[in-house]
Amino acid sequence: MVQLLVLPMGNDVGPGEIPGSILERIAENIQNLNDLVNFSLINKHTYNAVMNNHGLWVQKLKTLGTWSDHDNDKLVRNDVEEAKLTPLNCFTFKISDVNISRVVFISIYKQMAPILKQLLIDNNVDIQNVDIFNQYSTPISQAKLFTSISIFLKLYLDDDEYSTYIMRFNTILNLFVSSLIKEIDLQLKDEKYEVVLNLITALDYLNIDHEKITIDPLESLLEYFIDKYNEEYIRLLNEDDFQNQWFIKENENAAPKRGIVKGYSFDFDKIDEMLDQVKILLDRQLNQVNMIFRSDRDNKIIGRNIDEIPIILKIIENFLSNYLIGGLFDRIISKSRQIDSLDDIVNPQFYQSQQNNSETTPTLQDEDHNDATNPFINITNEKSLFFQCVPYIYSRCISTLQNLKYPNTEIIQDSNEKTSMDYIRIVCGFVNYYYEQYLIDFSNELPKQCHLSLIQLINAWQTNNQKVQRNVENEILKLVDEDDNDNKKSNFEIFNAFTNLFTFRSKDLKKSELDKGIEDESEIGKGGETERKSDGENEKVEEVKLTHMAAKLKILAGKVENLKSLVSLDLTIILLQHIKNSYDLLIGLTKYSTTQQLNKQIHQTCMNIYSDMLNLLINNHIKPGFLEALERLKNYKPVNITKDGNSKPIMGNQTVEPVNNFIELVDVGDLILQMINVFYEHELVDTGIIPSSNQYSRDFLRMNNVEKLIKLLESTLDKYVANGLDISIDIIISEIRFKVEECVGPIPLNNKSKSNTSTISSRQIAPASTTVVVSSAPSSSASASLRTASSHSTTLACNIAHSSSVYNIETIEMLPLNEGHTSEWCNICLNVLKSHFSLLQDSIDKSIMDVFKQELGDRLITLLIQLLMKKFQISTIGGIQFSYDINSLYGYYQENRIKPAIEYLIGFKKIDQLYLVDCSSRSSSEFKAQCKSLGKLIIDVGRDNGVFTPEEVYQFVSRRTDWDRIKRNIDKVVYGLGADDCVIM
Repeated sequence: MVQLLVLPMGNDVGPGEIPGSILERIAENIQNLNDLVNFSLINKHTYNAVMNNHGLWVQKLKTLGTWSDHDNDKLVRNDVEEAKLTPLNCFTFKISDVNISRVVFISIYKQMAPILKQLLIDNNVDIQNVDIFNQYSTPISQAKLFTSISIFLKLYLDDDEYSTYIMRFNTILNLFVSSLIKEIDLQLKDEKYEVVLNLITALDYLNIDHEKITIDPLESLLEYFIDKYNEEYIRLLNEDDFQNQWFIKENENAAPKRGIVKGYSFDFDKIDEMLDQVKILLDRQLNQVNMIFRSDRDNKIIGRNIDEIPIILKIIENFLSNYLIGGLFDRIISKSRQIDSLDDIVNPQFYQSQQNNSETTPTLQDEDHNDATNPFINITNEKSLFFQCVPYIYSRCISTLQNLKYPNTEIIQDSNEKTSMDYIRIVCGFVNYYYEQYLIDFSNELPKQCHLSLIQLINAWQTNNQKVQRNVENEILKLVDEDDNDNKKSNFEIFNAFTNLFTFRSKDLKKSELDKGIEDESEIGKGGETERKSDGENEKVEEVKLTHMAAKLKILAGKVENLKSLVSLDLTIILLQHIKNSYDLLIGLTKYSTTQQLNKQIHQTCMNIYSDMLNLLINNHIKPGFLEALERLKNYKPVNITKDGNSKPIMGNQTVEPVNNFIELVDVGDLILQMINVFYEHELVDTGIIPSSNQYSRDFLRMNNVEKLIKLLESTLDKYVANGLDISIDIIISEIRFKVEECVGPIPLNNKSKSNTSTISSRQIAPASTTVVVSSAPSSSASASLRTASSHSTTLACNIAHSSSVYNIETIEMLPLNEGHTSEWCNICLNVLKSHFSLLQDSIDKSIMDVFKQELGDRLITLLIQLLMKKFQISTIGGIQFSYDINSLYGYYQENRIKPAIEYLIGFKKIDQLYLVDCSSRSSSEFKAQCKSLGKLIIDVGRDNGVFTPEEVYQFVSRRTDWDRIKRNIDKVVYGLGADDCVIM
């Protein structure tokens, strides 16, 4: 018995009717379409409520994906009929009008429900018997049909048989895709590329977007191409024991060569041959893919889901990951590491010989001229097969993939602009991704390897420099007379050694090896010393024998002459080029990498390598070089030798050679510093390895490690330059003293003739905005000299015996002034000052140049005082020449602002008046009057001189040639006493 449910009636509900809100809620919760239709047939009221519920049908359309919220997609009722909806296109329309939502849904349902029933419900055996496939018989139409079915199945999500439907549909799709793949393979073998493209197009239309359906047409097609080409990869790369074929076991009787590690060498040629075969293979495969999709590009068909792009990229990625990098290269690199770490050597003697050859062969030319037989071996990788393999394999792999014949595929960017597909960038990115582990290992180990190479380069330079020096010394020592017995010779023979030091000529040493020392650096690694021949090779040259002392002095002079070769600009260039090559290698390894972590690691490695190079350059080259230069400067003693072999000095060039060479060494240091800064800016800052920063606001705490090391290099050079100039002042003064003594005779020694303190303590004494304070060393020196002279006033006759005739001039015709010349000693001083000031003007900072001028000027004033007190006897006529010399010195000192030495020259200009007063009268009355005038002048000058005390003025005037004659009268005027006033009580 059927019981009827009677619903309560409201004011707006008729008898037997269900309220509208309840009907709407019931209809929304009925998921099965058949149940919904049956529910609507309860009565007319229910039918109208269900069929006119637009929200219900819109929801159904949303489930099918055909509803759109955009007004421009509206369709009217007539448009639906004109559209002629079919199972292949019914889901391609977008509906946005609620008034036709029920009509569209019913139209779709009528199209698809029978097909679904035939295919998934009624048929359980063979899908070939389904009538629908008679209507849709082509692969493309069937693919579109299956796509529509996958969409329509979403309406049956709550059906009890839904899982059965999905399982059957998955089976059908797998069979369909498999049959298409098999057909593609058959047609591709026959090179029917258009048919293959149609089959691929069918797969492209099979666009299944259903979470329960696992079939992926594109993935299936890619798997087909991968399986198709894998056999070729295996034949090419997977031979038995293939990795061992890349390493050659060297024969112990073979000629030694570089790059042999533990008795093995890497076969670079075999890599080239294999990658050439890889290129041929990949080009053939790419061409096959290109032929398939060529008609697409000819017809401008763009926008496929399945085209040549994913196929090409998948083919190459599979080849790189599973066969080339992940297969062969992995085995090769592992084998290289295994050989590098070998401990047991089959033939230790052969291994040792190869090691010895490897240690002696690396030279400074390695960065420019590699081994002729193997250009890929250099100082960095010659002792490691891993370092030979990793970069070379990478670079050759990249170049091979870059040169493949990729199809010219056009893609549409987001801006709707067409552009060519950049296969190279993506493929090289694959290489970086799969090769990344080796790149990281390489970058981690490169700093250590580069450190060893830098040390080897510096050591090679030092060894060569020492070898050149030893060769020069040996050539000199060969000229020593073995029969010479120094013990039997007079002690005065030692001075002959100085005079004849450079007067010899030798067949074997025609050109001075000392002048060629720096040039010999470029000969490192060229098979030993280059034989040098003079132009007059056939000329008979007399060989001169040297004494042991002369040979030693020549060796010492040669060392001083070669100061500028102690720090090498060429070596620095090679070190920087070595660093540049390492940078290019590292940056090249990450050119196509998008891994931020790897790029960051590479940049840090670059900083570490540069920092290490600066440390080695400072500690292993700059410091030892300048310390050796300072030591040689300290040991230098001036001798009377010239480059042309004459015993007389050449007056044309008054620069002291050691100082000149040291300034050249300073110039080399400055050039090195500039190169270091330029390299830092261009190779680290401009390339983004190190973030740029404001140079003017950077303080020490904000500096990175590289900047701190550059600052350390600058301060190191400053310190050594300051110390060198301090020593150079001593050398210049010693050289001037030596040359002046040649003119005026030996100057009696004065222990306090030299300043005890140096005013040069830093290369940069003070900033430009500060005042440089210089101690007035001459005042103490001058006073010391005067006090020494005063203490020896009782031995004046002895001093006169050693006096020079420079100013002891009897007639006016004998004055050098008549010909416009200064005295020879004064000319020497001026020429030396001019030469060195000009030499240093552009070589050092202005602040230190000012200090250098003051110190050197002060020391020359001290020498002048010594000459005046120990050597010069000045006549009245000679006072004219003395006045001219003092004025010449004063003019040059004032022109170059050499203070406070100028004050002393002003004082000497006043003292010069004391030598011009004539006291030569024979008349007693006139003589006393002349002496009285001179005495008053002495008192006035002593009182108003400023820098000299009256006692010092008295000592200066005592250097007059007529002092013995006028002394009694002068003393009576100056002191108020005479010899007659002394009474013994």
